[in-house]
Amino acid sequence: MSSLPDDFSRSQLKDRSWKGDGIQVNKDIAKKPTDKNRRCTDVLCCLVFVAFMVGMIWSTVYGYVNGNPGKLIAPIDGDKNICGYSSGVEDYPKLYIDDISTAASDPTNVFSYSVCVKSCPKEKTDAIDCQTTSVTKACTPEPGQEYTTTDFVNYCIPVYDSLPQEAKDNWNSVKNEINKTSYGGAFADLYEARWVLLLASGLCLVTTMIYIKFMDWCAYWLSWLSVVLVFAALVGSGIWTLQLRANAIEKDPSYEDEAGATWLNFYAYSAFIAAGIYLLVMICCF
Repeated sequence: MSSLPDDFSRSQLKDRSWKGDGIQVNKDIAKKPTDKNRRCTDVLCCLVFVAFMVGMIWSTVYGYVNGNPGKLIAPIDGDKNICGYSSGVEDYPKLYIDDISTAASDPTNVFSYSVCVKSCPKEKTDAIDCQTTSVTKACTPEPGQEYTTTDFVNYCIPVYDSLPQEAKDNWNSVKNEINKTSYGGAFADLYEARWVLLLASGLCLVTTMIYIKFMDWCAYWLSWLSVVLVFAALVGSGIWTLQLRANAIEKDPSYEDEAGATWLNFYAYSAFIAAGIYLLVMICCF
């Protein structure tokens, strides 16, 4: 609904001296939604949207009931059995690495010594209930090879301080080898940053709620603050990236010819261009 009458000639806008004489503004445009007579519009669009939502809900329920989403991230033992799913290991959903010292000495085959277990050992004295593999013939670790673990998404992550000294000496090699794999690296990163991720999620929730409340109290000023912060973030990140590149080149002049320096340059100028476009859009809004 426009506030201009149907017979309005837009050519009048070209005359900068025109003051809007003779225009009768439709006052309904200024009414609050609660003051207007509401009615249903775009019924067809509403029906399509409802059909879409029903289809999405049905697809989700059908996939969950008839599929195995947990199987996608379930651990796999040394004989390629999917813990908790393959025949014979349905009751053994977690993965434990047996003979940790030998496994740590050969990081490329560390998972060859893994077995599916019912639960991860919290203490060195905990009994290990597992399904043996072609490599691991017994579920009881050799004396001195016991260690404690932390259960993380069904992986028994070794606690470093509880490892045998021989395994400790090779532990960094094992971590590096695991981190080279796509899934292993992702899980390792998630595990290392678990408390940071949880804290960040909590802070985001609290900050969002506070921001929403402030928007209720002073939406005008906060909206302008958001505009300024977005612009400052674009410009600031560009300047910071250029400074980071300059510092790296100062320490190592050969860095200027590397791909990393090119990407930093690309990001910095992209941020400046985005900031310029953003500023032009804001100016045009006036």
